[in-house]
Amino acid sequence: MPKVVAILSLALSATSRPALSAQRSPCLTNADTAATHITQVTMDLTSGDSARLARQGLPYRPTSISLVTDSATCAAVVHAYNSTSPDSTTMVARAYVLRVGTRNYVAIGENKPSVYVYFDKKYHWLAGLVSMY
Repeated sequence: MPKVVAILSLALSATSRPALSAQRSPCLTNADTAATHITQVTMDLTSGDSARLARQGLPYRPTSISLVTDSATCAAVVHAYNSTSPDSTTMVARAYVLRVGTRNYVAIGENKPSVYVYFDKKYHWLAGLVSMY
């Protein structure tokens, strides 16, 4: 009987591995890549047209831009990001999420590293910018 339990246990653990990998954090956090995205967002929001940015609800020259590592916040931003398009090919499971000032977030999806999608603090879409760099 112990052999049957061991085989069943092994079989169950093998089938549960995909569920564990699906539960990884929605936050992408590579420090070098995050720094590159922070630099890009800084350039977009400091050298852009201040009136256009204000019309879009984006801060001109924000006082801070930081990487978000809280899974719940990243999940909410990823959900908002995926809600911007019905096209399943643009959906992401993970993203770099940056906090911009006190009222905005920007998401950079795992498969679209040059597309910056901005949201307000309630996760409403504000703008999408494409990096030319």
